[in-house]
Amino acid sequence: MHAPEIPGSEYPKIDIWVKTIAHVVGNLDRNTLFIGHSLGCQAILRTLQTFAFDENAGGMVFIAPWIKLKPGVVENEGAKSVAIARPWLKTPIDFTGIKRHTGPVVALFSDNDPYVGLDQEKFFKKELDAETIILPERGHFTIDDGVLKLPEALNAILEME
Repeated sequence: MHAPEIPGSEYPKIDIWVKTIAHVVGNLDRNTLFIGHSLGCQAILRTLQTFAFDENAGGMVFIAPWIKLKPGVVENEGAKSVAIARPWLKTPIDFTGIKRHTGPVVALFSDNDPYVGLDQEKFFKKELDAETIILPERGHFTIDDGVLKLPEALNAILEME
């Protein structure tokens, strides 16, 4: 298992995050399971676009994934957040190409996430054929939200093995 420390986490850049994840993964195979949270889910998806056509992951578990954020969220965080989020929000992702690499996808959402709307649940279901789970009152699944364990994510991983 690898939980890579991604350089530049205070100012996340697509190319650096994708390059780091791709380096850690090496070659995709059925034993490759991705687990991501929030922006990390997007980084995983963008990394999958870089793999050869015949490489496939064993699956993915995404926690609070997003392609779009709730309206006004980024702007309310200030100019730095707008500058950080803009490339992630504006740079297209090839979901058709990604689906060739994914294996099963499970995406967990919270009904009171301050950043990620439930429209993203529908989006991930449609674009990646994800099994989606909406959990009550988990916020953005952070320690500040009181989320110290996430058995639903562990169960999803164990079902993929």
